[in-house]
Amino acid sequence: MESNQTLAEKLTEWSRKTSEWLNDQQWYQEARAKWDELDLQTKTYIKLGFGVFGLLSVFFALLSSVWSTHSLKNELEDKNSLVNFIRGANDEIRRLKDLMPAAAALGGKPETAPWLSYFESSATSSGIEPANLSLLAEKAGQSSDSAKETLIDLKVKHVNIKKLTAFIKTLETGSRPIKVRNLSVEAQPDGSGYLDATLSLSGFTPTQSP
Repeated sequence: MESNQTLAEKLTEWSRKTSEWLNDQQWYQEARAKWDELDLQTKTYIKLGFGVFGLLSVFFALLSSVWSTHSLKNELEDKNSLVNFIRGANDEIRRLKDLMPAAAALGGKPETAPWLSYFESSATSSGIEPANLSLLAEKAGQSSDSAKETLIDLKVKHVNIKKLTAFIKTLETGSRPIKVRNLSVEAQPDGSGYLDATLSLSGFTPTQSP
């Protein structure tokens, strides 16, 4: 209670000093004199105007807050979708060895086009510009009598979460057997919401029977 009284006394003292300071200011005295010269109706209109302005300011502040919350919610949903996809991809990594024999079951003539060309085609169908892709590394992986593996590091620049997720799904369900071994993402520092992603992939090419 004593603490509250002390605070109240400090506020009262601050208010008194502020009032005294204003009363000593020439511009305040002139403004106060002009205000006193106004008739009651004009004063009422001015007060109403300030009141309406205050209400509009509060309304637009609330509207901005609601819009910001909505945008953050959508961004959170997109990120959760990507996290769930990555978790599912980790489960698929454990079955990479099982995929190599299964690749031979595709039958027919295997695709032999360069991997980058295939990635660019998949990117286009996912709404990503092919120019945003770059092949960082490509080397031979494990091979068997039925399929050979190619280890690939692929860079995807300036992409949002939805398009990146769609691109990865297209790769893993496309006409060539591909699995994501690892995915790293880096948000661009400009706050635009775009990402740069590096995908470590295993691509499998069925071995043709002689």
